[in-house]
Amino acid sequence: MVRHYKKKTDRGSYGSDNLKRALEALTNGSPLIKASKQFGIPARTLRRHCDGKVQHPGTSLLGGHSPVLSPAVEKELHDHIQFMEKSLYGLTQMDVRRLAYEIAESVGINHPFNKTTKMAGEDWMQHFFRRHSDLSTRIPEGTSLSRAVGFNMPNVSQFFDVYGDLLKSHTFVPSRVWNMDETGVSTVQRPAKIVATKGIRTIGKMTSGERGTTVTVSGESTLGLVLCKS
Repeated sequence: MVRHYKKKTDRGSYGSDNLKRALEALTNGSPLIKASKQFGIPARTLRRHCDGKVQHPGTSLLGGHSPVLSPAVEKELHDHIQFMEKSLYGLTQMDVRRLAYEIAESVGINHPFNKTTKMAGEDWMQHFFRRHSDLSTRIPEGTSLSRAVGFNMPNVSQFFDVYGDLLKSHTFVPSRVWNMDETGVSTVQRPAKIVATKGIRTIGKMTSGERGTTVTVSGESTLGLVLCKS
């Protein structure tokens, strides 16, 4: 199936708004030929609409199909994706496609989704990204449950309290305070790509922390590298 079709003619280039105005003019008694010339729409097209042989504008997108889910439902799906991302349980594309199918089924929407796989198609997913340009597929950083639970305001405040007391008691000079860069390499499974918000520097996804080994690599310009195994 062609997913990136490019129009080769100017057919339908007059737009839905012009078509609506032309039909309103015909309803108000304007001659067909006059409305055709005024709004730049073929007379045959206007006649088909007047005879009810095609859908009237507003029930579908001109030159294509309406989205399966309404804008309001898609907005709820969009917000749910961002909520799951912030909760460190980001949804993969497969998850979103399954969720779209379940929504269409539960609401009773007539949809073209695959009833065997119970998922929306890849084409629907690509068009969903186009309609919501702030979302994209990204690779999250694995975050253990214990780390996510431990990173909270009381613990962070306690760390800086202890850090401040040490600086005061030992009177470290600035040259003895180093800027360290630390990263953790874990043997726990690497999370799959998820649908997440564009522009956010770091995104995470919850992973199992009960098994596996984490190697922490810390670097500093004068001390070199320090490896810590935990």
